[in-house]
Amino acid sequence: MSSPSKRRPSPALAVAVLALVAALAGTAIADPGATTAISKKKTKKIAKKEVQKQFPIETSQIADEAVTNNKVEAGSLEADRLSDTAQIELRGALAYAQINHIGTPSLVAERTSGITAVTRPAVGVYCLTVSAELEPFVFNNAGAPVRSMAGSVEFGNSTTPGEATVAPRGANTTCGNNLLEVRTFNGAAPALANNVSFTVLVG
Repeated sequence: MSSPSKRRPSPALAVAVLALVAALAGTAIADPGATTAISKKKTKKIAKKEVQKQFPIETSQIADEAVTNNKVEAGSLEADRLSDTAQIELRGALAYAQINHIGTPSLVAERTSGITAVTRPAVGVYCLTVSAELEPFVFNNAGAPVRSMAGSVEFGNSTTPGEATVAPRGANTTCGNNLLEVRTFNGAAPALANNVSFTVLVG
């Protein structure tokens, strides 16, 4: 028994499609203003649509690895066709940012993604805001972080960087709910300090 994907159209369907082609072609010929190329294109499109209605192919009928990029429209199998949630889950890192400590703390735009703002409510304490689309992936319902973070000193702007430390926290003791908290230390006897620029990565 042949598979559904190889069945021939029924005689009734063939007659219907031919009638449709003839009708459309006749309309194009009868109308001097009609464009033959456009009429043919419309005819093919309608005929193809009708055949697909009668003989749809389900996913279960396609063999494993039978559909590849070189057999379909360019880019149609790539990640940009995934849902927003799937794309976020597939990221290597959810978010990252470089923070400049000088003056009012700021984000270095070209080295930041997924983090939209930074504040420094106390000496050496930084609060990071993540984008709205990432919040459900970074915090639980109580607003506490559920993703790991890693931080490193940015040597270009930090004072005595060899003695500096960046310490991401797994809780919000100062910053509050739905904010990431990072503390920076500096000096031979490490103490909270404002003179440390840093990079943070949210996994």
